[in-house]
Amino acid sequence: MKGKFFWMQAFEAHPFSGNPCPVYLLPKPLEEVRMLAIAKEMNQSETAFVHREKGRIHARYFTCLEEIPMAGHPTLCTAKALVEAGWVEAGSRIGLHLPAGVYFCGADQNEAYMEQEPIASGNRLSKESAAELGGLNADDFFAPPQIFSTGTPMLMVPLKPGRLAGIHLNREVLTRLKAEMDFFSVHFFEWDEENRITQARHLGHDGEDSFTGSATGAMAAWLAAHGYVKDRFTALQGEFVGREGRADVKILSDSIRIQGRVRTLVSGEFNLDGLSGESEASRRSFQP
Repeated sequence: MKGKFFWMQAFEAHPFSGNPCPVYLLPKPLEEVRMLAIAKEMNQSETAFVHREKGRIHARYFTCLEEIPMAGHPTLCTAKALVEAGWVEAGSRIGLHLPAGVYFCGADQNEAYMEQEPIASGNRLSKESAAELGGLNADDFFAPPQIFSTGTPMLMVPLKPGRLAGIHLNREVLTRLKAEMDFFSVHFFEWDEENRITQARHLGHDGEDSFTGSATGAMAAWLAAHGYVKDRFTALQGEFVGREGRADVKILSDSIRIQGRVRTLVSGEFNLDGLSGESEASRRSFQP
């Protein structure tokens, strides 16, 4: 199997910042075990696999450990790759079919965006449990933590100013809470009401993400639901991993729009012919 390949960088605040994502534009769907093996080889927070079928564009995103039903920065990178590959026109609104549903996105020469529906699951976590999870104190939170989702459930943890630097994630507690509450990862954030800016850290079993578009959408839904924001704000993330990212976030009547700068770092063609055999030996070689 041969096709086009892009190494994109979404939500960049300056060159070599934001969150990178490999994007594979496939001539036909690829088996899950092979996509997972390729994602492990790429060793990024997510890798995107895209194909066309009956006039629709389908995408699936894989971390090094598992598939994720929806993610933000791979969607922006996919939109930009689709424009650069000539699959869609710059500025067009793309209906991208993901396991979590159809998400609309688009891109021009410099930026890309995606629209996310604000969905709240309503499950809350006590401040004491959140403190145990993050190695914090119960008085470090300005509101109760709660799971919100715009396609992928995330635990939103709102912190008072200056608390982000003191986070020490307890992975044993994370494993227990994920099993009990069914969320993907944790989004710790501070809210600067005067300047309308959030600063965040996104943490899970595979480490800290530099910028997380899906969690930014869920955070926007949390802020809107609790009356902190009605229209727009700026989201910052990545300071603690040395890859500062930035997004412009708009609260619309029926959706949340996440927009940021996307840069193409590498583009070319891939060749998976030697990796697509159907023999048992080939299947074994792909086991993650």
